[in-house]
Amino acid sequence: MLDTKKWQLCYRLKVLFAESRQSHESRRLMKPLRKGGIAIGRHRVRKLMEKLGLTVKCKKRFTLTIDSNHQLSDAENFLKGISHRVLKIKFGLCRPGCT
Repeated sequence: MLDTKKWQLCYRLKVLFAESRQSHESRRLMKPLRKGGIAIGRHRVRKLMEKLGLTVKCKKRFTLTIDSNHQLSDAENFLKGISHRVLKIKFGLCRPGCT
């Protein structure tokens, strides 16, 4: 049976783990717990994570999905021939008096 302090710790750990989208390991979960006033070490966080069944999900690798063999033409360049100074003024990156 869990006492109230341990139950609150487990609950807080589950909330932090869910907020991290299941991506934070024990080291990264330990820091907000310590900032919250809980004196805890990384190994205790790791053991609690194991007991609660909290496993970190690895992020999937980004896969390129561009089809380079399509038959479409390239997009028209609307900015061709316009100077950089005019573009800076138009988009508010520079005032009319600057270079």
